[in-house]
Order: sequence, then C-alpha cells, then structure tokens
Amino acid sequence: MEENKFNEYLNSGDSENCKLLIQKLETKLLNEKVEYSRKILKEKILKFKTSYKSLSKEIEICLEKNKREFFKIENNFQNKLNNKIYISSLKDLEYQINNCEEVCIENCENVEFTFFRVKGSIFIKNCINCKFKCISHQIRLYRCVRIYLEIYVTTGVFIEECQDICTEQLFVQGMETKNNLYNRIFDFSNPI
Repeated sequence: MEENKFNEYLNSGDSENCKLLIQKLETKLLNEKVEYSRKILKEKILKFKTSYKSLSKEIEICLEKNKREFFKIENNFQNKLNNKIYISSLKDLEYQINNCEEVCIENCENVEFTFFRVKGSIFIKNCINCKFKCISHQIRLYRCVRIYLEIYVTTGVFIEECQDICTEQLFVQGMETKNNLYNRIFDFSNPI
C-alpha cells in the first residue's frame, strides 16, 4: 500500500509527499521492535530514498532535529533484568529516556539525550557526535567519537578505543558534588 502511494507521488512529481512518506517510514522504523520487520522497513526506505533522489536533489532525508521520541521501559526477561532500555541506529534527533535500571545505546549519530537517571550502567557503543546529560552508577563507552558527557557518576567513566570524549560535572540539587566522579576516566584501549 505504501509502495503504491509512493509511486503515485513519484509519478506525479510530488516530492513533498514522497519525503513525508519516507519520514513516516523512518519513524515507524524507530519504533519497530521485531528485527525482521526492521529489516523490511530499512529495505523499503532505501528503495524509496533512491527513487526520491532521482526526483529531488536532496542528498539525504532525516527526521527533524528537534523531534522527540520517548522510549518506554521494557522488561528483558532473557537476562532477567527489569527496566533495561536498548536504543540503536538513531540519527539527528533529541531523545528523552525514562529513568531505568540500565541503558544500552549503539550506532547513534548526532543525537542529544536529554536528562535521565539510570540506577546501574550506561553502555554506549559506536556512537558519533552525541551528547548525554545523565546520572548513573557508571558509564562505559566503546569505539565512540566526539562524545560530550554532562554527568553525575559514582564510579567513573570507562572507555575503550574512543576519541574526543569530553566530560563535565552535572550539578544535581541534593547530591554531593564530591561524590561525582565525572573526571575519573579509565581507558582500556589497546596500547599498541
């Protein structure tokens, strides 16, 4: 059905509706949990973008910078860990995450994660040019570039194979600043 609509817009030269349909599919992709459905959506988006580029001179379509997505807490029964949030493959967005036990974030680019609180760990992997404002027990980064952290952590920041990591103290009312180990960074990168 979406393909018929897109072809109709494409054939009539309606680039605006083509763009809106692609953005709608991208939003649907962000909310899709089933891996197979995500794969189908990605293929469809790629096909539509390729056709759209021939119609329009725009290089890339992405969601608006200030669009907010709210992620709900999910229970991960496989690991028997409640309130674990997994976020992947986001680009050019601002996000608000609900408070939870643990967060895993990977393959994100130009994303600003607004203030959130995590009881356990935050795992950040393969992210580029992202900003985080959060409270956590610890933060772990792997293969990240240009990450800005405004944080309150109780054990420190653990990095591996990262570049341009900037940490700044987050001042939280009612919490002791001396307990914030935002500048305690442990680098586990291979020394070679």
